Parts: sequence; structure tokens; C-alpha cells
Amino acid sequence: MTKSKGGYSMKRFAMLVLLFVGVLVVFASEVRADPSLTVTSTDELYVAPGAQFDVVVSLADAVDIVGFQLELLYDSDQFTYVDVEESASLGGSITVNSSVVGVLKLNYVNISTKLNGAVDLFTLTFTASESLADGAQAVIEASATYNNEFIALDALNNLAKISDAFFDFKDVTKGLYGDVNLDGVVSIIDAGLIQLEIADLVTFTSVQVKLADADQDGMISVTDVALIQLYIAGLIPELPPLA
Repeated sequence: MTKSKGGYSMKRFAMLVLLFVGVLVVFASEVRADPSLTVTSTDELYVAPGAQFDVVVSLADAVDIVGFQLELLYDSDQFTYVDVEESASLGGSITVNSSVVGVLKLNYVNISTKLNGAVDLFTLTFTASESLADGAQAVIEASATYNNEFIALDALNNLAKISDAFFDFKDVTKGLYGDVNLDGVVSIIDAGLIQLEIADLVTFTSVQVKLADADQDGMISVTDVALIQLYIAGLIPELPPLA
């Protein structure tokens, strides 16, 4: 029996479709494109010279993430690395190498714990230099020469490298309790502004609310104003460091 050309064409088309699907499956198991994966850090962070502070590194829009390897750089003239603490979301410990000043290499993998959505990864603790520069500045940045990557585990137990992750690490700004106008000094203007806020005549930003709480009791009150006035008059040597 002679087969028609149409029969051969349909068989050839079906084989091509199967081949194409197979290539897609193999490719997807090796590289997973997920450009929405964002690595970020604590926002609106003000630090005082000489004080310790924390930077929380987090993921946004994570999908079944089970591991990562990162090389993060920091300015050792402005910040001293103290420690790293894994978040409760992780199912294991992070391996960290901090032997080179200014460089942190971190890696983690745990196939039994999948990270999804917005999730904290770890907290880095630094000490700010006594000569901390004015203005906003980066604490950490991802190395441009290192193979920074994240891996995901799908329902078929295929490990996939995330092809692209966007790093959006936030800056920190030099700040002092009491300095609510952010001019770098604590003065009677700051005390007056706090009085205006208490009287509901001005509205502070979230950063100003934090800086106005000079006694760190969780609220803005006349006690904070009095503490600032004592400091300005030299009756107390310093205001508490930023916490």
C-alpha cells in the first residue's frame, strides 16, 4: 500500500513538535528565566557614627527558591562587618566567608525548604565609622565579577538556575536622634519642630518620627524635647545612638 504525501507530512510535523517540546523541557531544567526576582535590603535606614546597625537582605517575588550564592561588597572605610544571622524562613545555615575585608561570600542550599513571595534571607550587622560620611551611601552591593545566582526546585524535582536577579540594595544615611530636619546637627530648631508635631501643626515622615524619639520609648513627647534641650545646653554629654 502506498502512503500519501499528506500522511508523511503529518508524521513529520508531529515529530518536529515533539522534538521542539523536548528541547524546551531540557532548556527549562537548566535555566529558569525569572526577571521579576528582586534582591533588596532595609529601606529608610539612618545610622549614627560609631553605632551598630542591621541590614536585612530580602527577596521579592520568589518562586520555589532553595539556594543562592552571593558575593557582596562593602566600603570598609565606612563600615565594619560584625555578623550575619539567617532568617527564620531558611531551613538551614548560611556558609559565609568574611576573611577578605570589604568582601562577603555567602551561600546556602536546602531543597526541603522552598522560598516563595516576599521573604527575608539574612541580616547583616555592621558598625558605622566614627567618621561616617554625610549623605546617603550604599552599605552593600553585589559584585559584578562573581557568579551571583539563585536556584529553584520545581514540582518535578528539577533544579533550575534563575537566569537573572535584580539587585536593589538601599542606601543608608548618617543620622542622629533629635536631628529631625536632617541637617546633620541637633539644635533648637529640632526641638521646635518636635513641639509643632506634638501639637499636630506639622506631620513628620516615618524617618522623622524615628529620629524625634530621642528617649527611645516608642512615642514622641515633651520628654524628647526636654532631652534635646539638655543636650544642646551641655547638661548631658550625648544623645542615645540610633537603635
